[in-house]
Amino acid sequence: MSTSPQPQTTPPAALFDKINKAYWNDPSVASTYTRAENATVPFARHLVQKSGLPNTLTSPISVFDLACGNGALASALYSSIPPSKWPLVTLLGGDKSEPMVSYMVSRAKSQGWTGLTGKVVDGTDMHDIPKHEFTHVFVNFGIFMMPPATLGTCHDLLVRDKGFVGISTWSYLPWMRFVKKAISRMSAPQPYCPSGEEVAAKVYNNIPWSSPSFLTSTLKEHGFVDVEAETVRATAECGTPAEFCETMQMPLQLVAGFWGGEGEEKKILLDGLSKMFREVVVEEVGGEEGSLSMEFEAVLTTGWTKAQ
Repeated sequence: MSTSPQPQTTPPAALFDKINKAYWNDPSVASTYTRAENATVPFARHLVQKSGLPNTLTSPISVFDLACGNGALASALYSSIPPSKWPLVTLLGGDKSEPMVSYMVSRAKSQGWTGLTGKVVDGTDMHDIPKHEFTHVFVNFGIFMMPPATLGTCHDLLVRDKGFVGISTWSYLPWMRFVKKAISRMSAPQPYCPSGEEVAAKVYNNIPWSSPSFLTSTLKEHGFVDVEAETVRATAECGTPAEFCETMQMPLQLVAGFWGGEGEEKKILLDGLSKMFREVVVEEVGGEEGSLSMEFEAVLTTGWTKAQ
């Protein structure tokens, strides 16, 4: 008799690493991820405002956008300052996903973002990034894929006199309410439904990246001063059910990682979850042509290198 897939006490880290690597190196990831930018750009704009750049840009700056994705932070930065001041900006976008970097560079050319270059960068090994060169370092929804020590590296990349760091992390995963409904509708025996906290722990590599106190203390431990953490909410348009579900491919794979299993058995379960997930979203917005709005909450943490 078939039995319900049991949760693995600790889903193997290698499994989640495999899912992450496959997703971010997929050539189609940049276009797929564009929709998700609606959720990340509002927080990127807030970080740029916290840096003071829109009001203080009178001399050249050098910006490092770590985990740049397809250019959400760059978009927020360039849109916050008048084009007449763009020549003052030099921006290096670094990401471990080559498709993302290529997309961002192409986007910069089409948008006229002068001074932007891209580089494939592993946030856990940045030995080839010049130290004490950048006036600003941003990590917009990417630090949780790296160890806390990366913040120490970010400190070393900044100029010694009042260099700025701004990072963003999710407070919680708002789409988990759809996941729970979807799993409840799957054919018996229903698979285990992990809690939002369990899924977040995997997304954050079991590091409390959603905790403001952890973020502030970690930045201070790595040499930053005037550290502040702020919880901010923003509502984003996530598109039609089809568009939203396309951006949810990797998160749903992460949820399925709690079920164990391999091969065809795993595929059947994941397909079932994806089908029910879309059904739930369609109901939420009143049909396939409806549009999903969702509130997101993030912790935005900023700090500075000491004034000399």
